[in-house]
Amino acid sequence: MFKLKEIKKVEAEVLVTGLPGFGRVGHVAANYLVDKMGLEPIAYLHSHYFPHMVIVDEKGIIRMLNNVFYYVEAKRPFILLTGDVQPSIAPNSSPEPQHRYAEFVLDYAIKHGVKEIYTMAGIDIGPNRFTKGTGLVCAATEESLIEELSKHGCEVDKGGSISGIAGLLLGYAKEAGLKGACIMGKTSGQMTAHGDPGAAAEVLKLMQKLLGFEIDVKELEDSNKEIEKVVRGLMTPPPQPPREERPEKLDYII
Repeated sequence: MFKLKEIKKVEAEVLVTGLPGFGRVGHVAANYLVDKMGLEPIAYLHSHYFPHMVIVDEKGIIRMLNNVFYYVEAKRPFILLTGDVQPSIAPNSSPEPQHRYAEFVLDYAIKHGVKEIYTMAGIDIGPNRFTKGTGLVCAATEESLIEELSKHGCEVDKGGSISGIAGLLLGYAKEAGLKGACIMGKTSGQMTAHGDPGAAAEVLKLMQKLLGFEIDVKELEDSNKEIEKVVRGLMTPPPQPPREERPEKLDYII
């Protein structure tokens, strides 16, 4: 069900994931890291659980859907996982692919020395995303991590659920004795199509503090201003023409 092509073997105590999901927050954050830090793949992962399609690039060249692992040099070096898709989470599909994928990724991480996992994701706050802006919400496997994240200004998720690999991977990690947290940027479903750079920037700012690396997120923040402007325009109803005032007294001819 899984095909792993390992290019380079590394050791790291931390795994960070940023897969496509709500608002594509983690995905945008991870791809920005890859681009700005010039990261090279250390492994490719393909699975029969991925959608039945291929990617066609701008030159018309076909490739399979992949997830990719990267190694990131930092004060706390980490492995970064991102990619085209995660296993199907359609409403009527079986949850088995997600569970098997989470177990496979966790096994890969443990074999490479990982003891701590952070998943980057998005959380829906609806129209408030465009009136109150973005921010961060977190959930973790243990209280000590919650306390640390709170000190960095991350709002604690006080009840609910986290769907997809961003949550499930941490559930399996906790059972295996690893610790970790889900860092969620506040977003809106209206941002999913093109991704939410503003929420991604907030997530990356916190990840820098946690893992000790530096990256300029100004490009994400600039993109966010443009996207918010467009989305707000779509949300604002067009002005209505002024209504013609009628005289108070009407005379009728019969």
